[in-house]
Amino acid sequence: MKDVLYFLKSRLPYVSDALKKKLFDLTITPPSNSERRKRAAPITGTETPTVSLVELLETGNVFWTSAQIDTMSKETFVSTVETLGRVPDYSADQLNVLWKKVTECFGPVSQMSETVVMQMGCLTRSFSNTDLETLPFSLDAMEDITDCGWMESQMESVWMGVAKNNNLTAQELGAAEMVMLNQFICGLNQSEIRQLDKEAFKDAVGSMGESRCPYPVARQLKSVAVSAFGDPSTWTEARVSDLGNIIAGLDRTELASLKESVCPFFSKTSIPLIPADNFAGLSAAQLEALGPDNAAMVTTEQQAALGDKQRAALQRAMTGSQEEPQNTSESGVPSLSVEGISAFMKPFLVFLIGLLFL
Repeated sequence: MKDVLYFLKSRLPYVSDALKKKLFDLTITPPSNSERRKRAAPITGTETPTVSLVELLETGNVFWTSAQIDTMSKETFVSTVETLGRVPDYSADQLNVLWKKVTECFGPVSQMSETVVMQMGCLTRSFSNTDLETLPFSLDAMEDITDCGWMESQMESVWMGVAKNNNLTAQELGAAEMVMLNQFICGLNQSEIRQLDKEAFKDAVGSMGESRCPYPVARQLKSVAVSAFGDPSTWTEARVSDLGNIIAGLDRTELASLKESVCPFFSKTSIPLIPADNFAGLSAAQLEALGPDNAAMVTTEQQAALGDKQRAALQRAMTGSQEEPQNTSESGVPSLSVEGISAFMKPFLVFLIGLLFL
């Protein structure tokens, strides 16, 4: 069963946590010698991470308990630190144990090199803000750790570490450095954001729009965008698309001033970042123009801030373009209905679910 599930995992566009956990249990459980087993042996909690297990599990290493991680040998940790560092969602307890492993194996922060910091990847999230400010982060390392689940204060500390290690200031950031900072552009304070070079910002914005900054930071980045590109009411579809999540920094009046034609070009990830009160500044026509993909990203809090006409417009945006065109006899090809697909897939799904719960 383990081989079958690993085969399926390699071909699925999205792997659920339930499947990852099932694979973890099957991978670390030793086979029974008593009979041909149909069920995995119970997990005792005493299994120890080994090099072969860690490398095989990849992001599934997130399911080791803190106690199990603590039993890992120094040799295993050093050999697998890069694999462990690619796991983005460790718990606080796991990070505490991993921090101890890092310091045991590589020494204090003052002794760590850029190479070691790059190898650690997401494990650097286990350090205190004070240590993050002194870690020798390279700009090249930013892309690898941008999705590690950083807190706002940590992003500020990482930026300070990057600036110190690379002798950078906000004023000196060129387009390339802004892009390389990635999510950590959110670590700049308000004064530093105001110092960003406008021309460099223009060149970089198309590649930095995916950064999901807290609203106060997004608002400052929006101010730079207004300074560079003019009033939001003049922004084109291409401009809005390039700005990505920076759109979330627009205030209520600025959102209301946007042309309806640009609304379908909002980044999907920008929608939930817009404060509900500001989102309510969009007109019914603008909301309807969002389209189904963007409308589906609207949060419950944002919907609650809307008036009746706005909610009706949002509902039309959600459903208006989702109707499938009817197949005509001209095509000569019979269509497979939803019911037909369901009937076709049901035996396979039942088989798969049965496997998962063996």
